[in-house]
Amino acid sequence: MLSRRTLAPTALHAALILAAALGVGAATLGNDFVFDDHMLLGGSAAIIAGDAPLLSAFTARYWGAAPEASPTELYRPVTVASLGLSSRLTGRGPAGMHAVNVLLHAASALMTYGLVRLLFGQPWLALLSALLFTVHPIATEAVSPASGRADLLAAMFTLAACLCALAACRRRGGRRIAWSLGSAAMVLLGALSKENAFAAPLATLIVLVAEAKARSPVRDDAREGARARLSAWGAVIGLQILALLAVLLARLAVLGYLHGGAPLEGPSASYLAFVNNPLHAAGLVSRVLGTDTFEADVSGTLTAMARQSGTAMALIKRQLYELDGQSFADGIRLGADVNAVSRSTPDFRAALAAFLKK
Repeated sequence: MLSRRTLAPTALHAALILAAALGVGAATLGNDFVFDDHMLLGGSAAIIAGDAPLLSAFTARYWGAAPEASPTELYRPVTVASLGLSSRLTGRGPAGMHAVNVLLHAASALMTYGLVRLLFGQPWLALLSALLFTVHPIATEAVSPASGRADLLAAMFTLAACLCALAACRRRGGRRIAWSLGSAAMVLLGALSKENAFAAPLATLIVLVAEAKARSPVRDDAREGARARLSAWGAVIGLQILALLAVLLARLAVLGYLHGGAPLEGPSASYLAFVNNPLHAAGLVSRVLGTDTFEADVSGTLTAMARQSGTAMALIKRQLYELDGQSFADGIRLGADVNAVSRSTPDFRAALAAFLKK
């Protein structure tokens, strides 16, 4: 149990972390919706506006009915339900959506503080780690747009899963089971928010190994032998993996596939599939192992396509640099035009697929 002496710096550190999160996030509150926000909020308008129940997000595709949606769809029902809940609580305007994003980022920062402090027992190390997490520019793309909610939820639930796993391995009996189930539930929610959370079992393993190394040998031998510790780890991570399998089954039931997607027809579909996921046409091994080579080849392919036509280059520049202020549909039509004027080359998706089979 925490003493008053311990609680004082903890409360101060939490206040500093919250102040940092609100300080860097306040600038986003006056922003409008941008880019993917329009497609996501428009495609799932019925759920977000309250015309459809929140639970309907679990039987819907991520981009919903958006006409610009890629045929290579995603399944992130918790993110859509979260946006719907935000809309019900704070209104459909951008300010409320941005405010919730800032609060979610602050929650993840506080969890980062708790995790580092539990692992290493150093309050100042935990504070510095959490502040770095809070203000690092890499979080901008997740915090600023409403559509960044998926990243924020995946991060928050993954951190919560690690904390629950740590608590489970420090307890016995019924409490261990409860914390293990809690960790699996967090992984389930994270994976239903964004696919990044599929790395949660690996993150959990890293946390548990770090904790084992941080313990003194005497304390470790007294509390738990190596075999019992590995058994506890296996139970926690095993339940997390079962949660991920449940997500895959739900994805298969709703989308009809685990990865890939429906056959692509026409330049617009090919373009959208490429923009959403350049590795769409790749097999699993190529996705994992061939990324660097693939990215280099894609860069060369795009350059070659652009050189074929001055019109294509103009359209590409307009789409990349002048899309702000236009509707997302306008941008997609421009993308389809880019693909159309470049069709003197073989079909783009077929060319990418052929490359990946080399």
